[in-house]
Amino acid sequence: MLRRLPSIILIGLFLSSCMNLVPITHKRLINSYPTTHTFNLPLESLRNLILENFTVAKQYKSKVYNDLIFYYYVDILGKKSKMLVTFKTETFKDTLFSKDFFSTTGTDKDIYLHAFGNYWYSPIYYALGKPLETRAQFRLRLIQINKNQTQLIVEIEEPVVIKGIGGLGPDGFYSKEIKVKSTTIEEYSLIYYLANQIGDSTLQTIDLEKNIK
Repeated sequence: MLRRLPSIILIGLFLSSCMNLVPITHKRLINSYPTTHTFNLPLESLRNLILENFTVAKQYKSKVYNDLIFYYYVDILGKKSKMLVTFKTETFKDTLFSKDFFSTTGTDKDIYLHAFGNYWYSPIYYALGKPLETRAQFRLRLIQINKNQTQLIVEIEEPVVIKGIGGLGPDGFYSKEIKVKSTTIEEYSLIYYLANQIGDSTLQTIDLEKNIK
């Protein structure tokens, strides 16, 4: 059966299967980023601002968001083009990917973020000297400290990197997903974007060039 496949498919299959054997290398994050931040806003106000600013239009419009790690490249007519990965919000009233999360108690004020399975390049996990594709979902937990302050906790859900072939399904070969640990970069990037959008200038800049070895 394999002999009937076009040679280009065989070559692609060979290269992809070889990736299964290649070890994952890790760059080192000198200092982890915080995954929580306290905003000087009532809980409902902060929640509404999160829903307002995590729309596709707002993410595309923000220069800060465009400079974050949530992107990948595609080849269009021989030219490399940057594609932005944007996130969609879900609440307990509208669940698609978040049914399990919102089935637990105490989540009715929280927000779930997903990117419909789209990937971006990991700044930490590499193979053969190239960043691996990564994807994850995020749980935004809101905790009221007092009537004028709310703590935002960003929890990453099921972070994976994509490397090699995972198996053969009805539609052909599918990629292998490998579970990885949080880098804290993704979580902080979401907090940093939100803070910038609502005028909170108290957060440190991300500056990965100085913080990754």
